[in-house]
Amino acid sequence: MIIPNFKLGQTRHGRKIDEVVFAISNSYTVPPGTTHLSVEMWGGGGGGGPGRGALSPKRSGGGGGSGAYTYVVLTEDFKKGDTVTFTVGDAGVGATSATTNGGAGTATSLDTYERDKDILITYTNKNAGGGQGGQYPRSNADAAGGAGGLTNGGIVPSSNGYAGASGTNNIVCANGGDGVNPSFPYPTGAIGLGGVCSLGDIAAAGGSGTGRGASGGGGGASGSSVFNGGSGASGEVVIKAYGYYPPVPNEGLL
Repeated sequence: MIIPNFKLGQTRHGRKIDEVVFAISNSYTVPPGTTHLSVEMWGGGGGGGPGRGALSPKRSGGGGGSGAYTYVVLTEDFKKGDTVTFTVGDAGVGATSATTNGGAGTATSLDTYERDKDILITYTNKNAGGGQGGQYPRSNADAAGGAGGLTNGGIVPSSNGYAGASGTNNIVCANGGDGVNPSFPYPTGAIGLGGVCSLGDIAAAGGSGTGRGASGGGGGASGSSVFNGGSGASGEVVIKAYGYYPPVPNEGLL
């Protein structure tokens, strides 16, 4: 095989052979000609905390934290029909009780590399953590937003998730804290907006996140009611097969 010349320090990107997006836990079958796999993982987003209108001042729930983003390149001795297994993180559920935090999203992880059902490699440190749930409001403190998920075992441009916004408080009416989008490089999907408290002392539940690892918003606060937090979005995995080293995400070449 003849490899074209390229300058020192220049990365030679290969031909993309295949691309599959997974929203549930599964396995990927390696196609012929593969030398490298790029694996992108987003953790599940955290759910929003509840709004509590019975407190004085009225306090809303904190928004959930977004899932982390982890980018991994695998360079195993791939053979046609080998499989890579992984677990897709679940979304955190929005709080429905006055004294319960929003549920945490779970991690999306790269699990094993297998050939003919034999496990050749078990990956123990390659994952994208889920975002934490937004907190419920106490009588003496605002409800904190959930922390973002942590990235583990990846390379640039892997990044941690972002924390959700804290809840607000007001004598009459308080808006819930917003959730957040996932981390760079793909802040796609809609964030879960905090529940809005409008004129007439009416509040709303927090909005649910949609898209990769987005998190839910916290519930608003008014009257004496409990307003639920919004749920986060599930994680996701994108696997791409290459005949040589893949380009870095966001270079416009994927």
